[in-house]
Amino acid sequence: MLALGLALVIALTLLALRVLGADRRLRISDTWGCGRIGQTARQEYTATAFAEPLRRVFAELYRPTQDLSIDFHPESRYFVQSIGYRSEIHPWFERILYGPMVTALRAAARRVRGLQAGSVHLYLVYMMVTLLALLLAARWPR
Repeated sequence: MLALGLALVIALTLLALRVLGADRRLRISDTWGCGRIGQTARQEYTATAFAEPLRRVFAELYRPTQDLSIDFHPESRYFVQSIGYRSEIHPWFERILYGPMVTALRAAARRVRGLQAGSVHLYLVYMMVTLLALLLAARWPR
């Protein structure tokens, strides 16, 4: 029923477009014009504009800090000489969760590194000992 309903909605949409006379001619325009004529780089959607809603949603979780400094012209307070903006997010996930996990993984890797000496004969002994241990574990009475 769901597939039939979906097919019906698609068919009705195509029929409505044909009846209303949708313009299907080829249109040539600027590539990233977003439908606007004379689009400039200042009107484009930047990464900051994309990320700002996400930063607001996760602000309580990441606790971002922002610093805005405005230097005024010495002759008049109405003239701005420079504006500086700095935004920083404290990566507490990395410090609390990932940092200790990576440290423990590196320590384990250092300990295991001694097992890998590059000797094929030693690797064959490791495999044989493991296979024997597994066979003994499988035959062990419960």
